[in-house]
Amino acid sequence: CFNEMLEAVQHHNVTLETKVAARTKELETANKKLFLQANKDMLSGLNNRRSLYSYLEQTINNKSPFSILFIDLDDFKKINDIYGHD
Repeated sequence: CFNEMLEAVQHHNVTLETKVAARTKELETANKKLFLQANKDMLSGLNNRRSLYSYLEQTINNKSPFSILFIDLDDFKKINDIYGHD
């Protein structure tokens, strides 16, 4: 009787470990997706403003040299108005 109980407990343990591993993988995938949504522009795939600020903060805290190039696209509003932001 004891051996049967031990086998049942071991079987349940393996089942739980499998479920925990699957759930952990699901959570890791969801976290990666959320990170990308928070730090990337979904249309272009480029880093967004939040990502830029985070990078600049890390760079400044590490006292690493850096430079910033700002590009202003004239009349880009017209493109957004015609084709939409999406």
